[in-house]
Amino acid sequence: MKKLILPLLLLSSTAFAQSKLRPSIDQKAAAIETKVIDWRRDIHQNPELGNEETRTAKKVADHLRALGIEVQEGVATTGVARSYGRSSCGYGCLACHRARRLAFQI
Repeated sequence: MKKLILPLLLLSSTAFAQSKLRPSIDQKAAAIETKVIDWRRDIHQNPELGNEETRTAKKVADHLRALGIEVQEGVATTGVARSYGRSSCGYGCLACHRARRLAFQI
């Protein structure tokens, strides 16, 4: 029985935190919903073949820069990456945001 108490407490506290955040998340999602739908439609109306997604990569990089995020373009040809600065060991943390954004030749 004691082994079950800790997981149940963790689950209940996580659920409580999520329930408090839910309205804020829903409000922020609703605020950008139209923009995200427009991006999806634009990307689908302008398909690019694999490893040739230069238009889409530029669109992503430009948007991240507009948010004040420093990005690196051309990662593995058309990738976009963000550096999170240097850690105490001297190496930078890097996050590569990947999305399926290619078209297939028929």
